[in-house]
Amino acid sequence: PHITLYLDSYLHEGFPRLIHGLQELNLRPLATTLLGAKANLELSRHRNHYVVDLSNKDQLIQLHKKINAIAMLHHSPLLREKTRKLLDKRGISTNGKRENVPNNIRDEQIFDPHITLGAIDIDAHQPNLAEVESNIKSVLGTEIIVSNFSATLYGKLPGEERFKLIERVIIPLPLNQKID
Repeated sequence: PHITLYLDSYLHEGFPRLIHGLQELNLRPLATTLLGAKANLELSRHRNHYVVDLSNKDQLIQLHKKINAIAMLHHSPLLREKTRKLLDKRGISTNGKRENVPNNIRDEQIFDPHITLGAIDIDAHQPNLAEVESNIKSVLGTEIIVSNFSATLYGKLPGEERFKLIERVIIPLPLNQKID
């Protein structure tokens, strides 16, 4: 399980700069607890997104903001392919460039920390949420100490369908500091 704190497009030379910036952050470990399952309707993606909700969202949001501030300094001027497709679907033309994304679209991105269980097309058979809760009840209430995070770079060559792992760097949060 993971929490995606930031996801964007990078040029290969931007990744080492990102790593350096993230290693310079003075972050402390934090704790979160697994709460119940819920379904989030994502009309723009025509799906229901099933997740396990988390406690201490404010701390996770602050961690996201700190990582986001560093990451934005080094991202590519080009949008991720997935982002371009979503914007095209909404009738927003960007020519693939980040600078062409309207400010109101950038501002509507809301970070909601969660653990993803799965995503199901709206037209497909949906799971029974009570059954999902029953299946995960043994882990609900489990406290997770966030003591590190990873920065991962994936890439693909033109014509390739799938992204491949290029590099993963684990950034520890010093355990000798008090956990928030």
